[in-house]
This record gives sequence, C-alpha cells and structure tokens, in this order.
Amino acid sequence: MSGRIVSLEKFRVDRLSDEIAGQLEANDNSVCRLTVNVANVAEWRRAARVAGRRMGIQIRTGISRQRDKVWAVEGP
Repeated sequence: MSGRIVSLEKFRVDRLSDEIAGQLEANDNSVCRLTVNVANVAEWRRAARVAGRRMGIQIRTGISRQRDKVWAVEGP
C-alpha cells in the first residue's frame, strides 16, 4: 500500500469537472442545473471553473436569487 494521501474533494471536483466540460462543449459553453440535482453547489461551481481552465476558457458561475438554480457560462 502506498503512503499517498488522496483528497476526496479534489477527486470529486476532478471527476465532476470532466462531466461539466462535456456539458459546456455540448451547450455553447453554458450549463444550468437545478440545485436539487446538485449534491454540493460550492463543489459544482469549483468543478465548473476547473473545467473551463482545462478547456482554455474563462468560466463565470452563479446561483439564482431563489437559490434553486446554479449555472456556469463562458465569460469574465
């Protein structure tokens, strides 16, 4: 067994960023999700920004005033 410590949060963000990158590519670099379908909104937003960096684009994320939707879109 190796002595390597793995951050579970980093693992989840990396895996989620791959999924979000595919969604961004398929939807003209924007994606919106209902927060009831997102396990951790802050983690989802981090993953969206990671996906953007990997794609070479700047991603802006946000959450609706009612806090029922979270989104990511290309832009500063």
